[in-house]
Amino acid sequence: MIRGFTGFGTPLFLAPTYAVLFGPAATVPLIILQEIGATLLTIRDAWPRADHREMSGFLLGCIPTMPIGAALLGILDPNLVKKVMSFITLAFVAALWSGWRYRGPRTVPVRVGLGALSGLTTGLAGIGGPPVVTGGARWPLRLLRGGYEFR
Repeated sequence: MIRGFTGFGTPLFLAPTYAVLFGPAATVPLIILQEIGATLLTIRDAWPRADHREMSGFLLGCIPTMPIGAALLGILDPNLVKKVMSFITLAFVAALWSGWRYRGPRTVPVRVGLGALSGLTTGLAGIGGPPVVTGGARWPLRLLRGGYEFR
């Protein structure tokens, strides 16, 4: 239900809530499993419309940094991780609410860097979508709403 309203922002809502209820170490895998399920439901329709060239840069950055984020999740104090999750959530909600988006060139290094940030935040906090959306995806914001996925 929450995904229908928030779309890619579901982890922004769930990560802090789950972290308080279950702790950070249980939160991240739970969110990732939920996101995999939601992705499987939408991938057939989204795949033909995806800009695979653009997304490959994000993927190249994400793959090596997600395990780093997961390692930090296992090493850092759980209370610190909860604070980091909250900070990430507040920062990206503020950016999205203000309408801020990166408007510079979307070169390969920029996409790889944004993918790296996305991977790090996914591994550490389960929140990987906002860096890509605010930082460089070319999609209009109207296409990123949660309701778009269920049309």
